[in-house]
Amino acid sequence: MVFIQSMNVPWHEGELQLHRLLSPANALASSFDNPTSPFLTPGAARHLSRAPLLAVGALDEHSQPWTTVWADGGRSGFMASVGNSTVAIKVPVDASFDPVVHALLGEKNNDNNDNNATLEKGANGVAPGGTDPHQAKARKMVAGLSIDLETRSRVKLFGRMLAGAMRDADGDDVGGTALQQKAEAQLVVSVEQSLGNCPKYITARAVYGAPSKPRLLADSTPLPQRALDVVAKADLFFVSSAHDDQDMDTNHRGGPPGFVRVVSNEDESRGGLVLAWPEYSGNRLYQTLGNLARVPKAGLVFPDFETGDVLYVTGSTETLIGPAAEEVLPHSNLVVLLRVAAARFVVEGLNFRGRPGEPSPYNPRLRLLRGEGATAANDKAQHERLRATLVQQERLTPGIFRARFRISSRGEPVTWKPGQYVALSFEDELSMGYSHMRDDDPRSLNDDYLRTFTVSSAPITAVSCAADLPCDQPPADEFEITYRALGRVTNHLSRQHARSGLEVPIRGFEGTFSLPTLDAESPVLVAYVAGGVGISPLLAHLPLLHQSEALNRLRLFWTVRADDLGLVEITLKQFPRLGSVTRVHVTEGPLAPLDESRLDRLKEQTAVSSRRMRKEDVLPGGDEDGDEEIRSIKTWYICAGTVLRETVRRWLEDDAQQRREIVTETFDY
Repeated sequence: MVFIQSMNVPWHEGELQLHRLLSPANALASSFDNPTSPFLTPGAARHLSRAPLLAVGALDEHSQPWTTVWADGGRSGFMASVGNSTVAIKVPVDASFDPVVHALLGEKNNDNNDNNATLEKGANGVAPGGTDPHQAKARKMVAGLSIDLETRSRVKLFGRMLAGAMRDADGDDVGGTALQQKAEAQLVVSVEQSLGNCPKYITARAVYGAPSKPRLLADSTPLPQRALDVVAKADLFFVSSAHDDQDMDTNHRGGPPGFVRVVSNEDESRGGLVLAWPEYSGNRLYQTLGNLARVPKAGLVFPDFETGDVLYVTGSTETLIGPAAEEVLPHSNLVVLLRVAAARFVVEGLNFRGRPGEPSPYNPRLRLLRGEGATAANDKAQHERLRATLVQQERLTPGIFRARFRISSRGEPVTWKPGQYVALSFEDELSMGYSHMRDDDPRSLNDDYLRTFTVSSAPITAVSCAADLPCDQPPADEFEITYRALGRVTNHLSRQHARSGLEVPIRGFEGTFSLPTLDAESPVLVAYVAGGVGISPLLAHLPLLHQSEALNRLRLFWTVRADDLGLVEITLKQFPRLGSVTRVHVTEGPLAPLDESRLDRLKEQTAVSSRRMRKEDVLPGGDEDGDEEIRSIKTWYICAGTVLRETVRRWLEDDAQQRREIVTETFDY
C-alpha cells in the first residue's frame, strides 16, 4: 500500500474560526495554504544547531500546558537533527521544580515504557517513518521554540517524544520520584511540524552562562512581590497551547517592559491571579489563538534575564476581541486573559542570563489596564457616535499648536470638566491597513491612532467671562486642545486647517486631573508645576479662577524652552492677572537661543529666570519675599515630562519638614 503525504499542514477549526473573525477581508483561510512544513526543514535543522535557547511546552497529567526555557549555559549545540525529522536534545535542567521536566520525564507521566528509552536508542533506532500513526498519537506531544535572541531569529517545532531519560552528574539514571537535583535531560523527538518566524517584538540579547541555584519561593497565589517584579519588567515570555491531542504550539510574546499586566493577585477565594496581555499585529496565522479557541488553556514562562529567576504559570484563557478587549486594555483590539490555576516561582532557577541590547523597533507604546491611567472608549460617546470637526488652527510657537474643534452629537450636549482630556481617533485618516512587516515605520503596525489631548478650554457651563477679561472661550459646542507636534498623528494634525474638512471620531472625555475649588479669601494655597504644554490642564481652569478672583491662591512654576516662549506670551495676554502668581524658567531651545530683549519685555508681566528650575525654587531656604509662603504649600500639581515630573516629585517627597499632597499628570498615556 502506498501512502501519499500532503506537503501542507491543514488549518484546524480553531485557526479557521480566528481567520473568519479577524481576517474576513483577506479570506485568509482559503486564499493560501498553511506555511507550516510537516517535517523538520533544513533551515529549521540549521537553526536548532546554532540557537542558545529552547522554549519547550508539554502537557501534564491533567492535560494542562506548561512552558519552560532550556539552555546549556548560553552555548549552542545541545540540540541537533539526527536525521529523518528527528531531533536529539541533551541539556542541563532543573529537575526539582521545572514543570515541563516533570510532565515529560516524571514517573507519573511515564506510563509508556518507550519514553524511558535511552537517548542512544532513540537517536539510532527510532525514526518517525517507522512509527505506526496510531502508536504516535499515544506518545507525548512536545512543542518547541528554538530562538536566538541576539539575531532575533526563531523556529517553531511540534513533535512527539520517542524517547526520554534523566541522568545525574555521574551519568546514572534518575527515577521519576527522585527528581530532587539538577540533572541532564535527554530527549528524542519526532518532528511533525516546523515553521520559521519573523523577528518582531524581540529585544536583542546576548545570552551567557551563569550558575543556577533553584529554590522554590512560591507555588500558589497570590504571588510574592519578587515574582510580580519579574512580570512587571518582562519584555518577553513564552507561551504554550494545545489542540486536544493533535497539535501543540510554543511561541514567544514580546513588547515593551510591562506589556503583561496583572489584573489581580489574590488568593483563589478572591479571584486568584489574573494576567492580561495584548496580541500585537503578527503573521495572521493565529496558531496560538486558534488553539485557545478550541482548548482555552495556556502555560507561560517568564525568564528574568538579569537575576535568573523564573516564573511558571498555567491556567485557563479568555480571548477578548474588539470592544471587549478595549474595555480591559485600552488601545487594544485583541487581548488574552489568563486565570492562573497553578504557579511556580523559582529563584535563580535558570543557568543563563541575558545582556540586553536594542529593543524591538516594532514595540508599540505600553498599554495600561483601564483604571491604571489609560483611556478607553467612552460607552456613551460610542453610542452617540460623536464627531469632532476642525474649525480653527493656530501656530503658537515653532512646535506648539492650538486647534479648535466643533462637536457633532446625536444625543444630549456633551461637556467635560476642566483638566480632563479628549480621546480622538485618527485611524480613518492615517491607517494603511494590515501589513505583516513595515521596516520603514515599524511602530505603525500596532498603532490604533487613538490619541488623548488635554482640553485647554473651559466648558462654557463652568464660566461666563466678564467683559473686562479677554478669556476668549469657545462656544458650548466647541473645545480647544494645545499640543506639540512630535509624532505621526500630531504632525498630521498640525498640517490641517479649517478648510481641510478634518473630522475625527471622539472616543470620550476622561481624566481626574482637576484643581480643587479655590476661594479668594481662603488661606489655602495650591502650587502648579508645568513643563511646556503641561500648562494645558491649567488653561481650562483659568477662566473660572479669573472670574472668581481666586487666582491669588495659585502659585505657578512654569519651565519652557526659548522656542516655546510664545506660548507664555499668549497665555499672559489672554490671562493678564496670571503673571502676578507665576515664575517662568526659560532655557535655550534647539530652534531659538535666549533673546534677552524678549525676556526683558516678559519680565514686565511676570517673574522670569534664564535657567532650569532648581530645588530651591520649590523649596526655598531663604527669607526673601514669598519664600515662607511657598514652603507652606501643602498641595502640589505637576504636569510635565518624565524627567521634570519625577525630579520635582523627589524634591518634595524628600523634604522631611512637611508632608505634601502631590498630584501628577503624565504625557505617557
